[in-house]
Amino acid sequence: MQPSEFTSNKSESPSSPVLIGHGGTCELYRIMIHNKFHVLKRHKKENTQSPQYIESLNREFAIGFQLDHPNIVRYLKYGIDDDGQFILLEFIDGASITEVINKQAISLSVDAKKNIVIQLCGVIEYLHSKQIYHLDIKPDNLLITFRGKNLKLIDFGHAVSDGDINVIGGTKTFMPPEQSENKYNTTNDIYSIGKVIEFLFSNEQEIDKSIWLPIIQKCLAIEPNDRYHSVSNIVEAIETKKKSIASIYFISLFILLSLIVVVVWNFNSGRTNKEQKIVAQPMTNIEDTIKLKSTTPSEEVAPSKIKKSPIKVVSFTQLDSNYCTNLGLSLFKSFVAAYDKSDKSMKTGSAIQTQITDSIQNEWFIFSSKYSPESVEYKWAYDCYFPNFTLSQKKIMDQLFGSK
Repeated sequence: MQPSEFTSNKSESPSSPVLIGHGGTCELYRIMIHNKFHVLKRHKKENTQSPQYIESLNREFAIGFQLDHPNIVRYLKYGIDDDGQFILLEFIDGASITEVINKQAISLSVDAKKNIVIQLCGVIEYLHSKQIYHLDIKPDNLLITFRGKNLKLIDFGHAVSDGDINVIGGTKTFMPPEQSENKYNTTNDIYSIGKVIEFLFSNEQEIDKSIWLPIIQKCLAIEPNDRYHSVSNIVEAIETKKKSIASIYFISLFILLSLIVVVVWNFNSGRTNKEQKIVAQPMTNIEDTIKLKSTTPSEEVAPSKIKKSPIKVVSFTQLDSNYCTNLGLSLFKSFVAAYDKSDKSMKTGSAIQTQITDSIQNEWFIFSSKYSPESVEYKWAYDCYFPNFTLSQKKIMDQLFGSK
């Protein structure tokens, strides 16, 4: 490379430039000055004499040099040497978002990606406050520093200030449709932000991508008026989504903790109420507790037809009481229905008892085969419902349950 106005200054002791990247029109070289890396940007040889590209580099430096933001690469110097124009830039020790996503150059968590989006919105809002539009926001132009994982926006080659007539290019994949017609305002950059968010979360799980989907869709609306009107609106949407996610998290955590408390309370309550295990003795002969008679007095239910439950050990807890209460409720509902349908003109005794017990024997069989008269469950159901019966009903139920 021919000497330039800065490389010829011996006090700066520059190193030989090393090509580190190139775009459609320019090349980037790494060069060391005062033991510190810098970036030299200049046109490719075939573009050095083009008035259009000369004006483009002039405009880029004019815009970049006036900017002062921690998330924007610093423009340091502009000059001309035997190889044409050049711009001296700050060197960023990092990787592009393209390299981060496609090559895992840097490991980024979901939260880190969210912070990058927030930083991107902040820097674009800064540009818009100065009536500057970048118009080429894409993963290749967004660097993530190796130290701190902070965002750096580079390449203002397509940037314009409000009032500029010509828009030179852009990247079709990341620019809105109207930009190809030289139309631009804040919504162009907002569209590109949506594309970057979409790309940034492309390798995340569906649940993480779905959280950002409404924001992405609004950024990428075909009609500019349907997009966010300002970058601050995107930040507001992100913060609202963040609060919503936090609320869902804390509600879920509260529900989980509540369930744990209930389970622990029930467990301790069961141990307190019944330290010893209760042995539920099966009914070896239900006829000993209740005589299930058919409508014909001479026919009795054969003991061999009655299923016997195996002896089992159960611990009486709140869950047991609920199950028992449900069985008892079914039994007593059937009893009341059968009682109401019975011939109340008959004497209370075996005849009316036969009518009723024939009607409720299914419920009674389930209940009495599950719980013996000595069990806590049996007494629980009896105590819950027996006080609600009339005197005549109590006499019959006493014969069913036995005296208490």
